[in-house]
Amino acid sequence: GSATASMTGGSIATTGSSIGLKALVSGGAGNATAILNGGTISTTSGSAYGVSAQAVTGQAMVQMTGGTVSTAAVLGIGLRAQSTNGLSVVQMSGGTVTTNVDAQGVLATTQVSTGTGTYNISITGGTVNSGSTVGAVQAYSPNGGIITIGAGAVINANAGPSGIAIGTTGTSAGNASVTTAGTITGQISFQPGTTNTLNITGGSIAGNINGGGSDALNFDLGSGSFTYDAAYTITGVTGVTMKSGTATLATNLTTDAVTVTGGTLVLTGAINTPAYALNGGELSVASDANLGTDVGALNFN
Repeated sequence: GSATASMTGGSIATTGSSIGLKALVSGGAGNATAILNGGTISTTSGSAYGVSAQAVTGQAMVQMTGGTVSTAAVLGIGLRAQSTNGLSVVQMSGGTVTTNVDAQGVLATTQVSTGTGTYNISITGGTVNSGSTVGAVQAYSPNGGIITIGAGAVINANAGPSGIAIGTTGTSAGNASVTTAGTITGQISFQPGTTNTLNITGGSIAGNINGGGSDALNFDLGSGSFTYDAAYTITGVTGVTMKSGTATLATNLTTDAVTVTGGTLVLTGAINTPAYALNGGELSVASDANLGTDVGALNFN
């Protein structure tokens, strides 16, 4: 069978390793769903998660539209969805999650390297204050998955820009697709040796971008703009594509290719690449230094 746990108000405070709000299906194909629409949940020790949904082959889903979750322990994950062989889902549209400096605020995972499941995290609103050596928002599965951070979301790594705000590292982690328009303080880190996509559609990122080694970085800002500060670095990215809006890169970057298909890409840092391609839009370069060293030809298509 399936399991559902929900909370719309009031308060839950646990001691020991007790989970605040839990939906558990320990066998079979049932779905586990935990819903927090309001109220306050606080946990203090051990692996005392705030809200947890766990299944084996069915879907594990955590939904949060409001309320407050706070955890104090190193393993005290705020919102946790785990399905070993199914879909692990976290949907957050409001409220606040605050955890210990070394605990994830939001986690979706298969947990084990033999799991056949995947994950989908969507945070359209609310605030996550969590993580340091792990992601404030983290997901991992051998089959990879999707993370979407909307314009109304605020993701803060407890350690600030040096902490990890969004991470897709973990046991046998696969390829990931991350799209963000939110306000991000902390690094975005992908599992080394994977092939990933980072789509920036707005918002801000105050922290390094650590690619997996074969990653695509896309700017698709519509009519908006985005600036990446010189204080932060981008590594492990093999291709940068400018699609729409205005993106200003003040950092230094080495990549295999830079392509502009629309919008305006403004280079105020040094971009080292053997292949520039202008297939539409505008490439703005103030000086030769912005093209970096060993730059390739600029191709107009």
